[in-house]
Amino acid sequence: MQERHAGGVRTELAARVTASPWKMKTGVFIPVRLDSTRLPRKALLEIAGKPALQYLIERLKLAQSPDVIVICTTTDPDDAPLQSIADATGVELFRGNKDDLLERFHAAAEHHQVDLIINVDGDDLLVDPEQVDAVAQLLEESRADFVKCEGLPFGAAAIGLRAEALASVCARKNQTDTATGWGTFFANDASLQTQTLVIDDPELRHPEIRMTLDYEEDFQFFQAVFEELARQGKPNRLREALRLITSRPDIQALNSGLDEKYWAHFNSQAAPSN
Repeated sequence: MQERHAGGVRTELAARVTASPWKMKTGVFIPVRLDSTRLPRKALLEIAGKPALQYLIERLKLAQSPDVIVICTTTDPDDAPLQSIADATGVELFRGNKDDLLERFHAAAEHHQVDLIINVDGDDLLVDPEQVDAVAQLLEESRADFVKCEGLPFGAAAIGLRAEALASVCARKNQTDTATGWGTFFANDASLQTQTLVIDDPELRHPEIRMTLDYEEDFQFFQAVFEELARQGKPNRLREALRLITSRPDIQALNSGLDEKYWAHFNSQAAPSN
């Protein structure tokens, strides 16, 4: 497995983007469903007057690499309210297979004719355009099939995958429920090339911090972060959020200690890769 370090991504990336624009069509896919039992309809929960998912989409629109941003939801009628967020933010909505996320991504990739897919989970409200662009560039330049990040807070990383590799995985897999743990279909496949984007910028490298929306404690955490940044007049960006969180142990404590419960649930739901 090869690794690429990304210290000072913000300034280095801007220079690379100017000198070497993306040539392949890139889509940011945001998988979202509204049937969560741990925190029902969490994508629609309001934080300071806006649905939680809207904060993520507004930030992703600042990325330079995507040609299209797509909310990838299901054909379940209960997911219909997500159309209003797509309309409000000016992004696309694709509705596909409820349980087979890989098939949903594959169908969305074919519909939008994208070559490169940047996955950003709808639960991960602080994924930043800076990392989206870095993953997209590594995915294209390295010819990797799958790109993951290492070093960011849990829930702050994008994942990259090549649409051609996705089609191959979908053609060969036997599992029909891939909504949880789908990355193993790529990471454990010896025929596919995986790259790791290692974040060594000390301001960003905080794997001990949790930034994903699964439980009520996570909701309280995001409320505190976004409301405090708004009060200070600062943008909802990953760097600003981390500066706040690392200076406020009380905010970080709001959702600390959830890892054991989270991973127990994850492992109980994850389908084994072929």
